[in-house]
Amino acid sequence: MRDPLERREDAFAWRQLCIWAMLTSVDSFLTGIGMGFLDTRVTAQIIQLAIMAALAVIVGIYAGYRIGCHGRNRVLISGALIFLLAGVDVLFRYYI
Repeated sequence: MRDPLERREDAFAWRQLCIWAMLTSVDSFLTGIGMGFLDTRVTAQIIQLAIMAALAVIVGIYAGYRIGCHGRNRVLISGALIFLLAGVDVLFRYYI
C-alpha cells in the first residue's frame, strides 16, 4: 500500500491547464457581472472571496502535491457539482 504522505510525480498536461485557467477566468468574470446584477456589497464580497480563494489554492496545492493526478476525475466531477448547486441556489433565491 502506498504511503499517503509520499509525493507523486505524474505527467502533467500544461495545455489542458491553460484551457482550464481561461475557463476559470471567464467564470470569474461572469460571477462579477452576476454580483453586480444582484446589488451585492462589493467590499464584503471581495474580502470573503479573497480569503476563500487563498484557502482553496493552499488546499489544492497541498492535495495535488500529495495525491497527484490519481483522483482527478472525482475532483473534477465534485467541482462541477458544487458549481451547479451554487447556480441552482442563486436561481431559486433571486429569480424564482
